[in-house]
Amino acid sequence: MDPRVLADRSRACQAEGQGRVTRRPTALYRLHSGAGVLLYIGITNDVRRRFSNHARRKAWWVDVDPARTRVEWLPCRDEAETAELQAIRDEKPLHNVITSDENGCARFLPSATGARWGRPKWQPSRSQALAVDVVVEMYQLKKQLEADYKALLAEVADPNRDDVPIKHLAERLGVERKTVYRHLGQSMK
Repeated sequence: MDPRVLADRSRACQAEGQGRVTRRPTALYRLHSGAGVLLYIGITNDVRRRFSNHARRKAWWVDVDPARTRVEWLPCRDEAETAELQAIRDEKPLHNVITSDENGCARFLPSATGARWGRPKWQPSRSQALAVDVVVEMYQLKKQLEADYKALLAEVADPNRDDVPIKHLAERLGVERKTVYRHLGQSMK
């Protein structure tokens, strides 16, 4: 595509972007085998990084013939997603699964509500949802423990009371004195 046309269409995408990462030109790529079989269609903002990820994670990557790889730059992610879904629907690549329905066809048609085309929203499995809940709970507990620790530390090391020496606290905590001072929000004495 002519770079000037790409720039004009990219500006148009920026104008219609709705808080999503739509503003940058996005690559639509097709990966073929040496025999010419279409293996995969995808989109990315960073072709090198995406291909590197495929090479590490996809067993089918060994079948990709770099000479048959095709990359087309589109002005924004929205246009690239639409083109990707059309290509998946029409060309039926062997290894695309994320954006396909139970029949192997791309989720392509807009919904009855008029929602835009796009990738289906990720939904966690039951075990993933439980794991995320545990992580969130542990994070909240960590933040509360940090707040409690700092409050108690400030109370124990309060010079207006019968305070515990910072040196003793540092030894018991297994840290340097400067770490205790930092946790207290004080400079080292």
